[in-house]
Amino acid sequence: MLLETLKLLVHAGEDALMTTCGLPVQDVTISQVSQGQITFPGMAKVSFQGGTLQSVRLGGDSMLCGHLAELVDDSQFKSGIENLAGRFMAQAVEEMEGRYPRGQMEDLEVGPRTVYTRGLRSFGLKFRTSIGQLFILAEVPSRLELEQSKGREFLGSMISTYLPRDWMSRELLTTKSVVDSFLVFLRKVEGDVHIEVPIDEGLVETRAGLLLEQTSFEDKRALRVNLNLAHGASSLVEVGATVSCFVGMPDRSLEMDLEYLGAEDYPVTGGAHLQTALFALPDQLRITQRRRAFRIDLLSSVPVEVETIDEDFTTTLWFGDEELGTGVTGRLIDLSFSGARISGENNELCSIFPEGTRIRCRLFFPDEPKPLQILGVVRRASSKLVDRDSYKDELGVEFLISPDIDRNSMDIIRQYVLKEQRSLLARRVHVPG
Repeated sequence: MLLETLKLLVHAGEDALMTTCGLPVQDVTISQVSQGQITFPGMAKVSFQGGTLQSVRLGGDSMLCGHLAELVDDSQFKSGIENLAGRFMAQAVEEMEGRYPRGQMEDLEVGPRTVYTRGLRSFGLKFRTSIGQLFILAEVPSRLELEQSKGREFLGSMISTYLPRDWMSRELLTTKSVVDSFLVFLRKVEGDVHIEVPIDEGLVETRAGLLLEQTSFEDKRALRVNLNLAHGASSLVEVGATVSCFVGMPDRSLEMDLEYLGAEDYPVTGGAHLQTALFALPDQLRITQRRRAFRIDLLSSVPVEVETIDEDFTTTLWFGDEELGTGVTGRLIDLSFSGARISGENNELCSIFPEGTRIRCRLFFPDEPKPLQILGVVRRASSKLVDRDSYKDELGVEFLISPDIDRNSMDIIRQYVLKEQRSLLARRVHVPG
């Protein structure tokens, strides 16, 4: 679905420029946008309902914006920007997968916009013409996200189809047919593939992409992942090097070692290419626990304030002072002895707290007179589609222990988890009297 959506964006952008401006596109560049806050040269925003996209931002350089300002449709009193955005929206809706997709134009004004991107599936497209450039910024959800946003048991059905019945109780999957079946599953659900990439001596960061296809490369069976491993003019990973890769599954993590074969531009449509990395097929999959402690889902809402800290565990001057209410507010979803999961809205959590960020959390339990302070490190930052019109951010946090933080907070959390665990077990087992 990713490639189909990118093709849709390319076709809609080319059609809008040609139809409303008479500008043929000379070339199109597609790039994966890193997670975080960016400044976008906005012209319009197109929101969709009932389709595969939620919203798309259109922007342009000064030359294109100046050209559009001269193209006023006197018969309909529409500006050139409104005509361009309207044509783009109509073409996108026509090609978009979904049940009765429809669009709406918003924010029809030229100027910089502060935009938070998810990073996993954030794509920027640049259309170069003889008069300026058109920019498109879009969040492309995966097949799994779309199906789950409809309330369907898509993941469970795909797991039962492509994975062995007892896969969760195994430590290794070594049979070639089983490994191949898992890779087919991964491609169909468009699950996140996390690959550890060395960025400096002794330092590694995790890059995420999607498995696009199984192919061949230099007489080897290979996996193609939409991942840019370039660092300037050089590659972050040498050809022939082995990198670690993991895929998150329900309560498990499937890990594999992949041999890097090289980089290759993958044609999408109309001369546009997607940067991809190729890896040799793995011989086996390791199945590990994602959680090292019993975790409970919280039935009542527990607000959480999150703020960054530096390496010395002192608060970064991000929020100005030490007063309560200065952090980003989220909600506690589940809790264990060793960590927690926090949700938030409006792309605030993932953009400000990427993986590896050290944070301080203030947990506002209803029965506690003051908030509990806990240090932690972000092990997972993801943004997922809740329904077709909204996203939800989630942080997976591993707790840290520091003498600067009251250890009583950790004791209270552990007692709370044990109490809830006993309550859950009591509901499952009838105890007379």
